[in-house]
Amino acid sequence: MKLVDPEPTTGAMSVAHLPSSNTLSRLLGLVEIGVTIAALAIAGPSVLLAAGLYAAFTVFTVVAIVSHIPLQSCGCFGKEDTPPTAIHVTFNVVAAMALLFVFFTGRGAIDWTLPTLELFLYLGFTVIGVYTAYLLMTRLPQVLELTSSR
Repeated sequence: MKLVDPEPTTGAMSVAHLPSSNTLSRLLGLVEIGVTIAALAIAGPSVLLAAGLYAAFTVFTVVAIVSHIPLQSCGCFGKEDTPPTAIHVTFNVVAAMALLFVFFTGRGAIDWTLPTLELFLYLGFTVIGVYTAYLLMTRLPQVLELTSSR
């Protein structure tokens, strides 16, 4: 989403007093996509880079929460309604740890030699997992806020 609508990311970086511009936000989005594709396709050092991105996201989110930086969005999904929460921190820490595990155990790339049905199922469950993570970080905070206000 940073490629399509970089404004939320640019705004989040600006409010956090980091270098910010729409071009920089789009470049960050391209880096994220490139590292993800490399991690899935060839593994190796790109998995370590992906872990580094999640570690950086964790630090940004923790600093935003602890410093009470007034963010409408962490910039994650290019939406204005995804403020940084403990859910973001937890997800980012777990993702970074999982990627470090993958890197240090030598696991990694998708086995492109799998039979077509297995590969399709693997990639399908990956898409479901990504969408579930998206829902956890965008909708769960809203649900928790609604239930705590009752």
